[in-house]
Amino acid sequence: MIIQQKTHKPATYSMLNIPTPGGGGLNIEDLDYTLPLAQSPRMLNMMYKNGVFGKRYGQEKIITDESTILTLYRYGDYLYYQTTTNIKRMNISTKEVSTVYTLASTIAGIFFVFNTKLYFMCESKYLETTKTATSFTEVVPYAPDVKINVKPNNRDSGDIIESYNRMGGRFKNSFNGDGSNTVYYLSAYPIKSVEKVVVGNATVTNYSVDTANGAITFTSAPGSGQNNVVITAVSNESGVDTDAAELRKCKYSVAYGGNNASHLFLAGNGTSKYYWSAIAGGEDTETDTVFDANYFPVENYAIVGNTEEDITGFGLQYNSLIVFKPTEVFHIGYTFSEDTNGTTRVIFTSALVNNQIGCDCPDTIRYIDNRLTWVSSTRGVCTLCSTVITDERNVMPISRNIDGGERESGLINHSGLDGCTAVDYDGKYIIFLEKTHEAYAWDYENAPYSESTKYTHDELAKATAWYLWNNMFYGNKPTLATHSAALSFDNHLYYTEDKTIYTFNNNLSDDGKAISAYYQTPMLDFNRYDYLKTIKKVYFEVRGDKPGNIKITYITDESPEGEEDPENIMVPTKLWEGFSYHKWGWLVINFAKTFARKCSIKKVTLFGILLENDELDKDLSVSAIKAEYTTVKEVK
Repeated sequence: MIIQQKTHKPATYSMLNIPTPGGGGLNIEDLDYTLPLAQSPRMLNMMYKNGVFGKRYGQEKIITDESTILTLYRYGDYLYYQTTTNIKRMNISTKEVSTVYTLASTIAGIFFVFNTKLYFMCESKYLETTKTATSFTEVVPYAPDVKINVKPNNRDSGDIIESYNRMGGRFKNSFNGDGSNTVYYLSAYPIKSVEKVVVGNATVTNYSVDTANGAITFTSAPGSGQNNVVITAVSNESGVDTDAAELRKCKYSVAYGGNNASHLFLAGNGTSKYYWSAIAGGEDTETDTVFDANYFPVENYAIVGNTEEDITGFGLQYNSLIVFKPTEVFHIGYTFSEDTNGTTRVIFTSALVNNQIGCDCPDTIRYIDNRLTWVSSTRGVCTLCSTVITDERNVMPISRNIDGGERESGLINHSGLDGCTAVDYDGKYIIFLEKTHEAYAWDYENAPYSESTKYTHDELAKATAWYLWNNMFYGNKPTLATHSAALSFDNHLYYTEDKTIYTFNNNLSDDGKAISAYYQTPMLDFNRYDYLKTIKKVYFEVRGDKPGNIKITYITDESPEGEEDPENIMVPTKLWEGFSYHKWGWLVINFAKTFARKCSIKKVTLFGILLENDELDKDLSVSAIKAEYTTVKEVK
């Protein structure tokens, strides 16, 4: 009898390709084995830059001050910042620092630019400077022409031209001298003082002042004429100082005027009001007030929404001013109308945009990818898709991938989220978390949020790419600091921790310390969840122009803790980049390099790869991954 031995067909192997590992960002919302190939269930200190996946930016110290830094602002060639003892400025090119104003305060104020001037406002001061000045000076409130054609002995007579100024008590009255009256009664009383009296075109001093009754008595009666006697005084009426103090407490500012930036808006003083400046009807001989931020008519204010909630910030989208509150969003528009004097004036009107989703994280409102974007402590990162109230999809949460929940902690699980700060930098919306020294970065250039009726909102939000970073040198933000601890401009980023200002760089270190990073692939079932698989070999394409030492761990359903590959992926540095024993090697790789590893993982249902590096000046850059596998048998 001839016995024929069984023959075995050689195993047929297939390739599973991950062409853009990490390109879809971190996803802690969905289960590890359900993720798209480009997303990761666990990833730290990684990002995409210039089409390459690797470690995040490095961090470096710029300057350290002797006092705690409260707020930052860029103006011209200088970085202005407030400390607990002074306001200073640093030359961005030379890093030279000088004091521009002495101010002892532990409460952060706000910087803003209006009509080319830089302003600083806090509870006790309102200051201004220009690009050519070397110091701040106190803002002089505009003295409005409250009344003209006033009769000397009748303060109720005359024509009202401008309103009193909420910024301060200065005002003017223009009288028609009659040649006989020596006592002139001002429209407001009591007064603090009289600043100036002009008769004809000459400044005079031949008068005495009754501050209690707001009366000026001349030693001889001024001559007859129309508006030939102009008196500038400072009101001491009840509420004048309180109004000015309330205005200085505002924490948010924006320039808006419809199609221009002709009005300064202020809000955030705890009253749920917003205020706007006016373009003065004329010029003060001492201060040019046209388009300056020193005239806020007393009636130029409005209240929006729930009066128990304060305004938390402004934003500009197209030709609309958006006003944020913790649970509401409003749109401010403008129209033109004639007043009782026939003068055309702008009228600002408000309308509700959304009454369910607002912003309670004030320092996160940024204009990202043509939309206002911000953080809500209950809804995560939100973006404004429309300013029309009838559009039910006008505000959309977009951070579902990293929000977190019962299964894993994420963005909205952080305590004190209302104190976070966000910046728009290098195509990324970066959220700095003060208490944990972490940051979440949305790569909106590579993975933007796109509106489409073809997909559900959850599918659109899932397509955004988020990255988690730790060990960020950001923190110790003062309780009342706003728009302060991080600032980006012209592809520069500055942020603070206590007394030090830091910035990002392209190095592979955090101010001389190693960046610890890792990336894990999704758990792969190779589209055959019902079969056991054997993984024979894995190929890694890595960049060769930066040194690297990548530890490899294979994770399976049979070995969740992982099996470490005995051989790391080593990429030495170029010889001419500087000698250092911990990164030097003989090999020079100008482009990408492919490394193969025989892993021989047998009979598993799920397979994943964890890549790690925690060494100084070494990258973790993987351009592509391929796994060679075969199906073994059906799961029983």
